[in-house]
Amino acid sequence: MSKPADYFFYLAATLAPRMAMFVLLILLTRWMPVAEYGLFVLVVTVGEILDTALTNWIRIYSLRTEAGLNGLRPLRLGRLLVLSGGATALGVGLSWGVALATEPERTFEFWVALVAYTVGLGLVRFAIVLLQIAKRHAEIAVVEGVRAIAILVSVALVADLTHSFFAPSLALSLASGLIAGVQLALTFRSLARPRLPRVGYVAALRFGFPLIVTALLTWVMTWFDRLVINHFAGAAAVGLYAAAYAIGRQPIELFIAPLNSYTFPMLVRRYAAEGAPGAGRFQAGMLVTTCVLCVGAAVAISVLDVQLAGLLLPEDYRAHAVALLPSITYGAVMISAKFFVFDNAFYTAKRNDLYLVSMAVPAAVGAVTSVALISRWGIDGAGLSFVVTTTLSTASSFWLSRRVLPFRLPLARMGAVLASAATAGGVLHAAEAWMAHWAFAAQLAAGGAIFGMAYAAALMAFGFSIRSVLLTPWAQGGEAPAEPQTLAAGAGRAA
Repeated sequence: MSKPADYFFYLAATLAPRMAMFVLLILLTRWMPVAEYGLFVLVVTVGEILDTALTNWIRIYSLRTEAGLNGLRPLRLGRLLVLSGGATALGVGLSWGVALATEPERTFEFWVALVAYTVGLGLVRFAIVLLQIAKRHAEIAVVEGVRAIAILVSVALVADLTHSFFAPSLALSLASGLIAGVQLALTFRSLARPRLPRVGYVAALRFGFPLIVTALLTWVMTWFDRLVINHFAGAAAVGLYAAAYAIGRQPIELFIAPLNSYTFPMLVRRYAAEGAPGAGRFQAGMLVTTCVLCVGAAVAISVLDVQLAGLLLPEDYRAHAVALLPSITYGAVMISAKFFVFDNAFYTAKRNDLYLVSMAVPAAVGAVTSVALISRWGIDGAGLSFVVTTTLSTASSFWLSRRVLPFRLPLARMGAVLASAATAGGVLHAAEAWMAHWAFAAQLAAGGAIFGMAYAAALMAFGFSIRSVLLTPWAQGGEAPAEPQTLAAGAGRAA
């Protein structure tokens, strides 16, 4: 990839699955009873927990160990195949007990849906990591784009016909698995025949074990509340909370999550080439870019909360969503800085021990506050617990990660972002009175345009270049790079 257009094509395509799931989570509120919607959300939630805990560390390990190598050798490919297959098989083996604990009344349906989701997502992760190792970004774009379309069409059709959680869950998994299977068949045609090594697994598991533990701790901080809600208030309450969570968190992470998937391998290469000082400058720039993207989105959502809920959600969901959005947007900004900036330092420097320390106390506090607050105040308590947990976890990660990759905190740049977002939010709030009698869709369209123009103007007044933020997100920490460089060009040289 050597042209900026190639990068934006890649970014748009990696956004596609997230956009597809966001659209589905909104549409399904109208096609399913609230309780069925809650069960669908629980299948996705538990499936993501199993996948993150059991397989995400393999992606990180593979990218870390293969950085700078030309091609995936047969023994390394065989080891990756064994690790990925074994992790997915373990997830399937654990799924019955998880299903029984999560949904005792409809355990068999939930279990089948969970097994399908685990296998389908496992195939997707394996297909993508092979392409990432080979730096075949264009193919990643195609796979993710096609998968997004397949998910959206298949799940929407099935949900409209059945109005149940079970069939749409299977459709989601089948669409993902089929697309991944086709891509794997094509990828293996260009690779040497894998050989299964007898050694190397202990080192991989030693690397991965802290990541597995921390993934479970992450689950406690970000997903455990849904299981607690299900226990105390039932699946319908899970549905109400998940709908608010979707419109409060998904837009904030929409761009920063795929951007992180693209820039993390670049951070690893920067660390290998320039050591901690170079990687620290990279981190400072990514922190500012994360603030630009996430804080801006959070302020816009908070001001347009009534309009968003009114347009996207049925009547029964709206009041709950408006009440929860301030807590969810705040927590989403905090957790984005943690996941997509500070935690990358631990992965890059292979300090999984510190990563584990950074997660332990926040996860314990999160579990206690979830049970205490949700048992008392229901889904409103879940929002409060999210604020407490994300604040503590981000502070912990920030403090410990800077011991690994120290960098000058760009306070002036971050302050400029906050001032710009506050200014744009004030302009939008003033404009709300002018748009009060418009339809929700018109208010959102006009409000988004007003906020975007005001935010961009304020950022530029503080010296930001919008083009630079988009093309060199790592160079926003206030230290000018030695020579002009774009994201796409940098990726091309790294490749």
